[in-house]
Amino acid sequence: MLRVNVLAVLCLGVLVSCSQSEPEGPAPAGSLERRADALTTVDVPRLTWTGGQSNCINCRGLNEYQCWGSSGDGAKTFTDPVPTGRSVVGITTKVVGRLLNKAGTVDVFLNGTKLGSYTEVAGACDQACPAEQTIPVSNLAQNVYNHGGNNTLTFATPSGSVYCVSHADITLTTTAPTIEIVTPAPPATLDFGNQKVGTPGTKMVEIKNVGDAPLTVSALTIDAPFKLNTNPPLTLAAGETSFISVTFTPTAEVGVQGTLGIASNDPANPTVDVTLAGNGVAYAFDVSATSLTFDAQRVDTSSTAQTVTVTNVGSDPLTIDSVAIGANQPFTVSPDTSFQLAAGAQQVLSVVFTPTVAGPASGTLTIGSDDPQRPEATVSLTGTGQKPTVSLDATSLDFAPQRVNTPSAAKTVTVTNTGDLE
Repeated sequence: MLRVNVLAVLCLGVLVSCSQSEPEGPAPAGSLERRADALTTVDVPRLTWTGGQSNCINCRGLNEYQCWGSSGDGAKTFTDPVPTGRSVVGITTKVVGRLLNKAGTVDVFLNGTKLGSYTEVAGACDQACPAEQTIPVSNLAQNVYNHGGNNTLTFATPSGSVYCVSHADITLTTTAPTIEIVTPAPPATLDFGNQKVGTPGTKMVEIKNVGDAPLTVSALTIDAPFKLNTNPPLTLAAGETSFISVTFTPTAEVGVQGTLGIASNDPANPTVDVTLAGNGVAYAFDVSATSLTFDAQRVDTSSTAQTVTVTNVGSDPLTIDSVAIGANQPFTVSPDTSFQLAAGAQQVLSVVFTPTVAGPASGTLTIGSDDPQRPEATVSLTGTGQKPTVSLDATSLDFAPQRVNTPSAAKTVTVTNTGDLE
């Protein structure tokens, strides 16, 4: 019985999750709806016509429609409901109306530009609500829609006809640019690290337009002592990336922070900021770490390498004349020879830990240079060697006298691993 009950509950869950949902009502007037294709739709408040002579089109109520002949166009004007910064690229118009005395084609216009048409048979003036006619336009020319102003919907009908309209629903498809800071990824800082006083260092901020309309970066601002090497405007198509070059030239031996401001036509984020940081130092010889700590490592095996980056943060060539680890220390470094670094250049040193005995181990990586302000830098190295250790709970077994060709009672020796590895 319990199994049956459980299955019943599971089946009910499936029925609930798979049943057809109730249709959603119309979106509120002027509302935005995000689609899976990244376009956004905006609904225009319903356009309605009134002034009919009788209850000819019974859609909304008595006299809530309007009729005209070939001399009229049924013009209705609406104010642009699209948020600033978004562009209309498509329009879907749904019209409820009727040709009364003559069959033919009804043309629908927006601001004088034809959106499309549909064919009507000659109808009678009765109380039935006419079928809704849909005119979709997926690629609306940019000069058709009046952004930020009024837009007018009109109709053209066959000569000599009478056309009556109850209402029209308009949905606008819009696009907008969206700026994204790719590098450094927010909330990270564009960090120049150590830089020799008076020597410029340059890094890039990467931006991307992840929206569906062209992005224009109209202005860039920056705090001293940081400097821009890129001049606006920048234009990025949908999906395109671009780079903003920033230089840091410290004027004193002190850490500084600043802000890069990026202004664009992104309606949601018209201004975005990138935090900048740097540290002025007296020397050109910079090392990325002062210590490396290795995970516990099995004796006589080598660890994964850890790295130390040597950078020339000065403006002149730098010579690294020695790279060494102390004698009898279970660490190795590569490369372990001298090398030269041009201004701004880097060299990565790889350090490996190979313990020869169990227990803590330490060492020192020493790097020598021709920088008079910093002739030597050291990096402390630590790690722990591990190995299995076997111990027995007895060193001998003493058996009592035993008859030849007969087995004695068993005695045991317990083997224990007292080390720190299997």
